[in-house]
Amino acid sequence: MLYTLLIQKQIKMKKVVLYSSIILASVSLSSCSLLQSKSTQATANQVATNVGAQVVGDLMTGQKISGSKMLAQNLPQLISLISQASQNGSATDVLKYLSIFKGLGLEQKALQYILPNIFSSGLANNSAVSGQLVNILAKSFGKQQASGLFNQAVQSIDLSNITNVIGGKKSTTKDFAMDFLGQKLPVGKLLKAKVSSPKQAKQQIQKEVLNTVFAKLLTK
Repeated sequence: MLYTLLIQKQIKMKKVVLYSSIILASVSLSSCSLLQSKSTQATANQVATNVGAQVVGDLMTGQKISGSKMLAQNLPQLISLISQASQNGSATDVLKYLSIFKGLGLEQKALQYILPNIFSSGLANNSAVSGQLVNILAKSFGKQQASGLFNQAVQSIDLSNITNVIGGKKSTTKDFAMDFLGQKLPVGKLLKAKVSSPKQAKQQIQKEVLNTVFAKLLTK
């Protein structure tokens, strides 16, 4: 009888230990799941911040950025915004929209809408914008190759027909420009001193272009 009672007591103790182990395991798993959930949420929040979801919440009409749907619906408007910002020389807005393009993996595409206005708008002398653009060029082409292409472009400076699009309307003007990465970059506004010939104008502009923050960062 005593032996039977001892056996039953041991069985009960084993059950208690087993139940305790199950409870601890459940708590442990719950804690891990909670930590993973928080980690995933933090990562998601960081990604959302990186692509500028908070910055352009009104542009996204309250929707979170979601792959191809976002691109199809909002990329044309983003292009319009970054183009306008670069034309106006608004470094703050250019950097804001550029961060969105970078978050979407379209940083090289953003160059198409910033570079044409970099000298005419004064952005070439903004260290923050210039630094970002140089980093993208170095990543896309390699620093040495990008620098070489830029130096060739400086030598190509000449009078050209420049097409401008303002309010959806196209207009063509004559201005000094350089050919860089398949685009014409107007540089006539950099001419500060009076000159007596187009040749002198070209030489003066080349000097001013190479003296900008953008050129120094790219060619150093």
